[in-house]
Amino acid sequence: MACHPFAVVLACLVLATASSLSVLEKSTVFDSLQGQLDNLEGSENLLKISKRHAEIHHVAKREAKVHAVSKRQASGKSQLESLHLRAALMFIEADQAADITVALELAEVFEQINSTLQAGRGGRVDAFERRLQAIAANVSANSVLPRDCGRNASDSGDVLRGSPPWVVSVGFKRGDRNVIGCAAVVISRYHVITDAICAATTKYDHVLLKNTALKVANRWFHPSLKSDDDVTNGHNIGIVMTERPIVFNDEVQPACLPGISDVVDPAGQGSTTLVGFEEGSSGGVTKYSWVNSRTLGSLLCFQAIGSLGSSGNQRNSLFDILSRHHLCVLRPFKEAALSVAVDQDPRTGRVQVTGVGPVTDPSTNTPMAFTLTQTHTFWLELMVKNSIRLLL
Repeated sequence: MACHPFAVVLACLVLATASSLSVLEKSTVFDSLQGQLDNLEGSENLLKISKRHAEIHHVAKREAKVHAVSKRQASGKSQLESLHLRAALMFIEADQAADITVALELAEVFEQINSTLQAGRGGRVDAFERRLQAIAANVSANSVLPRDCGRNASDSGDVLRGSPPWVVSVGFKRGDRNVIGCAAVVISRYHVITDAICAATTKYDHVLLKNTALKVANRWFHPSLKSDDDVTNGHNIGIVMTERPIVFNDEVQPACLPGISDVVDPAGQGSTTLVGFEEGSSGGVTKYSWVNSRTLGSLLCFQAIGSLGSSGNQRNSLFDILSRHHLCVLRPFKEAALSVAVDQDPRTGRVQVTGVGPVTDPSTNTPMAFTLTQTHTFWLELMVKNSIRLLL
């Protein structure tokens, strides 16, 4: 099993959310969906939506099956099943964000895909894909996210070198001392993105900046996380909201979110910058940056780990959990356990957050599998936009 440096006991934690769909609206939507979700490929009940709560079971297992064949031009039915799963996941994300309009739109698409699957029809994959992309594109938190994101006051021609002002930490105070739990990325005056584990751990009740600490007012982790095992499924991402606004200055700046319609190539390779925290040689904690850390797309990483396992070595446990929501970084976990991945957008020159919540195989320590931010931009923007309304 893949590991993370902190234990998580999700059953003992409180998930604070805004009001969800009304009972009447849930009854209308859920009654039509509840029986249909059991008809996914195989006898295993991968998804279940009840009238009171939305749950996803064994998402990683399901997506790994789809993921393994994605480069081999999967059949139209397999592509429809993948869209079926994506529509259900987006619906659950919209439900957690209390966005009734978007949730009902997604429920309609889900029912249409389900009807197509049940009838054995094909040829509508592109149309359904465009519909889901259009719904995602219409979700925007631009009104509450900083427009001037991804800047670095210390930039001397290379924005990723020097002090990274977008990365802070989540932890707690012990007297006058700040104790770091996880690395986090500032995305607004009230929100930071971090591991789901840190977002869920109520002990971590402060966002720790360089010269101040802000009390946590609210916290959310991705709705597909229902148990300790789920933190490896590519949804190890959470949002922490502060009581008071974060003051932007030369040392604290917001990073940008990836575009909601951007595509991460699962068969690609490149590099990223890991920013995190470690114990300083002279005491205390220091921030570090690993620039040019080599990356592998999730499918390429999946194939590489699989080929190593077939050569006689014990199979890396990441092989069983990698999905399209992961990015592999070829850096030892012990070097960068408390880190996030950030990159400069070549189109805008701005820095955006690429990945959070690294996990690894405990026996090999490499590669690290980060939860991709881009595949969660829909949920992140919904949560930010709707949580800000609580302040108004």
